[in-house]
Amino acid sequence: MTSYARLVRLAISAVALAMAVYHLWIAFVGPPNALVLRSVHVGFALTLAFLTLPWRRDAKREGPGPWDLALIVLAIAASAYPILFLDYLLTRIYYVDDPTTLDLILGYAMVLLVLEATRRVVGLALPVTAAAFIVYALTAGQQDPLILIDQLYLTTEGIFGIPAGVSATYVILFIIFGALVERTGTGKLFMDFALALTGHQVGGPAKVACITSGLFGTVSGSAVANVMTTGTFTIPLMRRIGYRPSFAGSVEAVASTGGQIMPPIMGAAAFVMAEFLGVSYLHVAAAALIPAVLYFLAVFMSVHFEAKRTGMRGLPRADLPRLGTVLKERGHLFLPLLIIIGVLFAGYSAPYAALCGIVSVIPTALLRRTSRAEISVALVVEGLIDGARNTVAVALACACAGIVVGVITLTGLGIDFTSIVLAAAQNTLILALLLTWWQASCSAWACRQRPPTSSRWRCWCRRSSSSAFRSRRRTCSPSTSPSCRRSRRRWRSPSMPPTASRAGACGRPASPRSSSAPPATSSPSCSCSGRHS
Repeated sequence: MTSYARLVRLAISAVALAMAVYHLWIAFVGPPNALVLRSVHVGFALTLAFLTLPWRRDAKREGPGPWDLALIVLAIAASAYPILFLDYLLTRIYYVDDPTTLDLILGYAMVLLVLEATRRVVGLALPVTAAAFIVYALTAGQQDPLILIDQLYLTTEGIFGIPAGVSATYVILFIIFGALVERTGTGKLFMDFALALTGHQVGGPAKVACITSGLFGTVSGSAVANVMTTGTFTIPLMRRIGYRPSFAGSVEAVASTGGQIMPPIMGAAAFVMAEFLGVSYLHVAAAALIPAVLYFLAVFMSVHFEAKRTGMRGLPRADLPRLGTVLKERGHLFLPLLIIIGVLFAGYSAPYAALCGIVSVIPTALLRRTSRAEISVALVVEGLIDGARNTVAVALACACAGIVVGVITLTGLGIDFTSIVLAAAQNTLILALLLTWWQASCSAWACRQRPPTSSRWRCWCRRSSSSAFRSRRRTCSPSTSPSCRRSRRRWRSPSMPPTASRAGACGRPASPRSSSAPPATSSPSCSCSGRHS
């Protein structure tokens, strides 16, 4: 390893550690302004993406090249701008005050950086989808490029929207928790626990994969991390007793994917869902419990019947750990997970529950000698670094999904989809539900090429979530009229303070003015020549 490669590796570790420590500190002292928190989060993710991933996946390199370094500098500048000029962003009237030249330069740069970084992390599907929505906004949507950049970069309705806020507030804390738990030997606990339960049964290793993936899903919520942790052990074990390699890999992949819907720690989509629907995360987790159990039960029965059909046998009992011994030596490692569940049931927020779980990981591992030997300062640092690096894919996918959501909000595309459903369903609620399901299925199918679950859900929820409920209304509100859909600019009167139009600390925009207000073209404070009217 050359000195440059060592320097790059040190830089990656330093940036990832700083990202993890910053978010832990924010969880402890409370979040700052939404724009500040989300821009820092996206800036860290962009920096790590350009530091670790090459232009092409098959490219071999010792570290980032000159172009990658230039992109890193540009990403830092574009992410730091909302922090350094926060007062300016809070006092300007968006959609009314024209963006400055610097606003436009950094706004265009941020959009392109998010698209490129997302392409490197999750592939082409999501960036191409976001780019298609941008093209739609500029062509069929007839939006001014200045207004589009204003929406996507200078407000919390685009790149720094709710998806990025969920990633910065919820997701990264639970990913750090999962990384620390994995480092303390909980993965071995899950594996031995599953071996002791089902290792001796028909098709035992495949059933071990199901149970282990379900248990690991309770602390990670990531299908990739699940495969990397459990698959390295269960796939060779399944092949050893006679399973076909393709079947062994498919069992592990399907079982690990179910970890995203297994409470209490689910995938990023669950946190986005809770934030978007305005319900507690515990409510979403409780709703997912029965489907998750049925999912793993179906996988378990599938491998059982396959083992029966092919005559597979389990592993010898002499080679398997005893359940009592496993629980006696490592059963205390379940405590952090129980603490998170208890804090959630006590009525506290999900970030506070994640923080309590993170704080309890190390003291719990120090309770017994069997797990105490694995604890060190280096292990904790490595866990924080792994947690931050594992968050990059989710953070960039959420930022890219924010582009899609911002375009849908700006152009009124979601209301157009809803109007189609309302026109077809009239006042029939069941028909509206069926049409909404069909619309959501088509939208999800359009995003089928590898985007993460959270981004896929976020891309179509705006277009389909409220159609069935709106079908109860016999008349539409003035805000759903064609004239309102053609223009999403907001009116501001001269007597209203500029800060009234800005988003609060929670990141939600202020309520628009009532429909009975006069048009804004006569406002003396307006300098946009009536573009917002």
